[in-house]
Amino acid sequence: MVTEGHIVDPTDTLMVDASGNVTTRGQANSENYQYYGSVGGCWNETVKAAAGVRSSVNGGICEKN
Repeated sequence: MVTEGHIVDPTDTLMVDASGNVTTRGQANSENYQYYGSVGGCWNETVKAAAGVRSSVNGGICEKN
C-alpha cells in the first residue's frame, strides 16, 4: 500500500488603503510532503517560507517503522 500526503498552511494579510493601494503583511507558508511506499521506504519533508523567501527545509528520506 502506498500512502501520500501534502499539507499546506499559508498565511497572508491583504491590506488595502483608502486610495486602493494593495500591500501584504505577514506572508508565510509551510508545506509538508509525505510518501510511504509498500516496501518500507518513505519521504517526509517540510518546506517553510516567509516574506516570499524559503526559510527552511527539513526532513527527506526516512525509514518507515
